[in-house]
Amino acid sequence: MGKLADMSVLSDNLLEIDPAKIKDVENVMTILGGNVIYRKK
Repeated sequence: MGKLADMSVLSDNLLEIDPAKIKDVENVMTILGGNVIYRKK
């Protein structure tokens, strides 16, 4: 059986960018219960 995941899509990979730039990372999309509830325009 499939499961629904809650997740956020970020503008940058937190594991690859300079730690000083983490504060500039933006949320691009949020998925909750399989539905997109936020999408950056």
